[in-house]
Amino acid sequence: MSEPITRDQRYAKVIYEQVVKLEPKKEEDWVKDYGRLANNLPVLVKKAGLAQALSFAEAKGGAGRERLLKDLQAAIEEISRRQINLMERSRKAELSEYLWLTQQVMTALHWYKRFARSVLEVKNDG
Repeated sequence: MSEPITRDQRYAKVIYEQVVKLEPKKEEDWVKDYGRLANNLPVLVKKAGLAQALSFAEAKGGAGRERLLKDLQAAIEEISRRQINLMERSRKAELSEYLWLTQQVMTALHWYKRFARSVLEVKNDG
């Protein structure tokens, strides 16, 4: 008989599957950008807030950043079983939804950061 898994475990599974697909390409510049953003975005969300951090990441552009934002949205949609436009909702959401989105993003980013370090071998200093 299997035990139910937590939301955190579900995020870990989904995100690991996303990141491990990038491992063969970890020396490519866009994958390095993906890993650096995964490593640094949680701090930016804490300091600047969700909407500003995601807007910054989106504005900087680049394939790695775009891929991480798409992966992040896909992970949140899969776990929450809700279709969302993460960028738009982070800018337009009412307070309760904004707090929910922030919580989901921070939970997911915890796993992106861990797997960027372990799978993609991103260093703490970026």
